[in-house]
Amino acid sequence: MSTFNYKLRDRSIIIEFAYGRNNRFKVSTGYRVSNVNNWLGSQNIRNVIEENNVNGQYSALQINKKLSEIKDSFLVEFDLLIEQGENVTNELLKDCIKRLKTNNQQKKTVVKQLGFFEYFDLFIKDTETGKRRNKTNKNIITKATIRTYNTTKVFLEEFVLFRQKPIYFSQIDVDFYDELNEYADVQKVISLNYKGKHIKLLKAFLEYVNTKYKVKIINYKPSDFLVEREVVDEIALSIEELDVMYNLDLSDNELLCRTRDLFLIGAYTGLRVSDFGALTMSNIVMIDNVECFQTYIDKTALEILIPLSSKVKSIIKRNHGLPKKMFPQKINDNIKIVGELAEFNAEVLITKTIGGKKITKTFFKYELIKSHSARRSFCTNAYLNGVDSITIMNISGHKTESNFLTYIKVPPKEHAKRLANHSFFKMM
Repeated sequence: MSTFNYKLRDRSIIIEFAYGRNNRFKVSTGYRVSNVNNWLGSQNIRNVIEENNVNGQYSALQINKKLSEIKDSFLVEFDLLIEQGENVTNELLKDCIKRLKTNNQQKKTVVKQLGFFEYFDLFIKDTETGKRRNKTNKNIITKATIRTYNTTKVFLEEFVLFRQKPIYFSQIDVDFYDELNEYADVQKVISLNYKGKHIKLLKAFLEYVNTKYKVKIINYKPSDFLVEREVVDEIALSIEELDVMYNLDLSDNELLCRTRDLFLIGAYTGLRVSDFGALTMSNIVMIDNVECFQTYIDKTALEILIPLSSKVKSIIKRNHGLPKKMFPQKINDNIKIVGELAEFNAEVLITKTIGGKKITKTFFKYELIKSHSARRSFCTNAYLNGVDSITIMNISGHKTESNFLTYIKVPPKEHAKRLANHSFFKMM
């Protein structure tokens, strides 16, 4: 961890800077105080008459300003030395302080170091252009995912405004992580999973700029930046509830009717909203006399075939084709109204961590329906009706069965019924 402080030694103001492992740098600023009692805990000189004379032409206020400027400029230059791969020594730092005090520049040209957010913009741009890809399968990262990068950038920019201090690469350490955590919990009061997404992306960014642009982040340890996650209860609609929604008379409201039909296509295919919203009639193919959707899954970069159920064929027929596309947020808003009209009024307890505290709230089931509930409903209903996990995971995109099983919403009694009806159990 690097730390920069001003200290008093025999009334002289000195710099104490710690960097790396057991590296200490001390140097005098050349400024003094007339009375040690005038040295404030905030590392400033009290603005009184006696202090306006001790340093010649400089007043206490002017010295305080210079001390602030020296600190900020020194940390920027230290980051530059690290980023350029210089072997940082006390002599090098002493020369840096000397130049900052006298405002003299080095004779050689120093390349301006990019700041934290300038590198973050490069990180986003490289992802958009395909220079940076998915680490696992080398696929191009989707536009929807890249939009979340900008959300994290805004979160970090707001953090900087709140703390009133820039983010220096040399000071990204476990203390920085703790400060960011506290900001997320106390100031922003966001959920644990939402905070975890920001931390996860921050770690990906730091790894990328360190590898791609050789940015030195000397105090950063990935293991210190814990990405906290929790399994939050999300609802799934049963086949019976989907039937109620399917049969609901919405003929007097075209928008709700279209929302309902788009949602049901997701619930009968297991596709993500971005994928079922992109379907066209040209995606329908005949495979061995079975009509299927043949489509490319954006997130997993896989081409899949999904048989059209009788309900999906009926939806296509009553819409004279596939329903027109709709923004996911519009679906989220409207499908709750559809759920209310379908009288999905069962009370559901939801527990999640918000602002660092476990909070439990009661909702009506219809309030919890969103576009993603369609895919969760498909996975749950397919699992309960005997479709093997690997087949479902091929559509859902889950990498491991353990993650998949946390995703589906199966009450314990349903697991028991599933086991009781299995041929293996009947053999015992």
